[in-house]
Amino acid sequence: MKRRMFMTALSVLAALAPGGAPRAQELKEIVVGGVQLPTNAPLFIAIDRGYFAAEGLKVNVTWFTAAATVFSAVVSRDVDIGITGTTAATFNLASKGGFKIIGGTTREAPGFHINAFMVSNKAYTAGFTGLRDMEGKRIAMTTAGSTQQYYVGLFARKYGIDPKAINMVPLESFANMIAALQSGQVDAAILPPIPAQRLLDANNAHLIAWAGDEVPWQQGVIFASPQTLATKRDTVERFMRAFVKGAAEYNRNFNQLGPDGKIARGPDYDALATLIAEHAGIKRNELDGQIAFIDPAARYDEADILRQVAFWQEQGLVVKGFDFTKIFDPSFLPPAAK
Repeated sequence: MKRRMFMTALSVLAALAPGGAPRAQELKEIVVGGVQLPTNAPLFIAIDRGYFAAEGLKVNVTWFTAAATVFSAVVSRDVDIGITGTTAATFNLASKGGFKIIGGTTREAPGFHINAFMVSNKAYTAGFTGLRDMEGKRIAMTTAGSTQQYYVGLFARKYGIDPKAINMVPLESFANMIAALQSGQVDAAILPPIPAQRLLDANNAHLIAWAGDEVPWQQGVIFASPQTLATKRDTVERFMRAFVKGAAEYNRNFNQLGPDGKIARGPDYDALATLIAEHAGIKRNELDGQIAFIDPAARYDEADILRQVAFWQEQGLVVKGFDFTKIFDPSFLPPAAK
């Protein structure tokens, strides 16, 4: 009897990896698509800290070069879940039943610097020294309907400027935007922290404002196709439980502000920062200058997302006549996060 009990116990232990997680060969695979950026920190943390494994999941990540391709991959079901920022084109996909938003990631928020409004030396010398001076200026963007266009629209609304009085210049890539800014072919551009800092270090542009300090909004979302949500519901629920643990850990260590309004580093900041930088493919010291705000429960701001839709509809870039409240499905968030 004792021998049988002992052997039974061994068989149970053999079926488990350290920490009680299923063995690797028994993990259920799920494919996640995104753009390789530090803003995917909760995903990185949940992978390295074993939160997905504890849910019986193995996460395979596919990196894309632009947000639009992530959404397309979700719609075609080449990936199960997408994590990236919204654009005008993606809302049109949603209106056709292409995907549903099930969680939120990055938010522009005061004190967190992930997008810099940069002005060329030529334009700055000519008097372009603040956001109120945007009227009549040439501002670079990747493509029409991009997040850069939305930022400028928010700035214009805040400072009472007609968006039509601002000349948005599509240049396809950040590399082209940076080159045009340096040469003075455009007056301004909105850039991520690393290229923005490089321009500042070389005295090739001026920093006018950080977007989060001026116009907070919900930027990043977690989404999946309706077909994936229907056929893999249990898998997606487990994914979200693990992701929320990663988001909570990130928020505790990176998203608390001290009395001076600066980021108060949590006890695990350094270890997590090294982990995030490695996954994002950047240098460790570069991470400190681009800390994003992420909700600790991976919630999304539905009202703000609907405001984004309304803006793009005003620009004629998103269809009208569709009830966009149908693109949300909060049922995959853990109960405490709703």
